Order: sequence, then C-alpha cells, then structure tokens
Amino acid sequence: MKLASCDNCAHRKESTASACSLALEPAEGEFLCHRYAMTTTFRDEVIALAQKEFERDVNQAMLTIAVARAEKESAFAG
Repeated sequence: MKLASCDNCAHRKESTASACSLALEPAEGEFLCHRYAMTTTFRDEVIALAQKEFERDVNQAMLTIAVARAEKESAFAG
C-alpha cells in the first residue's frame, strides 16, 4: 500500500530528513498540507501498482470468459 505523505512530497528538502522547503506542516489531524505535490518517483510507483492491479483484473476476466465459453461449448456438444 502506498500512502501520500511528507516523505514523498516534491517540496521536501533533500538535505534534511523531514524539512519542507516551503516551511509548511500538515494541519492538526491532517496527513498532508494544502500544498502537497507528489514526486515523480512516487507517482510512477503508484501508476505501476495500478497497472499491475488492472492487468490482474483483466486476466481474471479473460479466465472467467474462457471458462464460460468452454462450459457453453460442452453443453452444445453433449
């Protein structure tokens, strides 16, 4: 699971572990500030995971269709 956080914000300073280059912090009870900007690396990771999930769903649908076709053809043959 991937979560948006200050750790993968484009405004995070590279030189320090948790400093924001905009000097912002999330509001009390919030996970992100209003200026959160996803890094390209994090975006690419999220897209890759979504593509894998979509591919898995398509493969499952194709399997279901193949089974349904096989059942239909065996019903006509018998």
